[in-house]
Amino acid sequence: MLQLVHLDNTIQAPPGDHLFIVDANVSANKANSFIVNTVRDQVTIDAHGNAIHHTTIVYAWTLPGRDYGHPLYRDYIRIYAPPGSTLSEREGWQAHGTSTAFGNQVWAGYFTLVVGQTRTITLVWTSYGVAEQAANGWHYQYLLQRQAGIQRTLTLQVLLPACETVTSRWGGLAPGSASAAMLRESWNGDINVGLDYRGC
Repeated sequence: MLQLVHLDNTIQAPPGDHLFIVDANVSANKANSFIVNTVRDQVTIDAHGNAIHHTTIVYAWTLPGRDYGHPLYRDYIRIYAPPGSTLSEREGWQAHGTSTAFGNQVWAGYFTLVVGQTRTITLVWTSYGVAEQAANGWHYQYLLQRQAGIQRTLTLQVLLPACETVTSRWGGLAPGSASAAMLRESWNGDINVGLDYRGC
């Protein structure tokens, strides 16, 4: 039942663009419920259908409450992206390798956090050929998978090539301009968005 409503932790590898952020608290504490998680992803689609992502993941240990265990939060984070994707920039974590798993490209790293601290991880990565051209224009679909049990706020912006115009959009995307779309919401389940566009 959880799998049918996309609330389980199945790692998917769908066609098109996708992102799955997986956190693992490897500290001897229970700090997760006091950490505010936000993700901002700016996606720029080029003329060849490639998507360049500027993804910012923020962890802020700012919520009040009694933490049990060690005062240092240590997170092992994995980023799952379409196969063949490349990571050109990364800041804010200690990189821990690149691999493939479950039909995805995977980047991993560690970071630490103490009470009152905020950690920002910035990734610039490209997924190739994820926007597809058809007779009546282009089609882009993006699945953002949610890790079960984690509460995040997502801000997404999709920018099209110059002179391209959005003809339809779905999944909660709102118009940003003629060549852009936006979404901001609580990331409480898998989010599947997309848009169609064509040139002028």
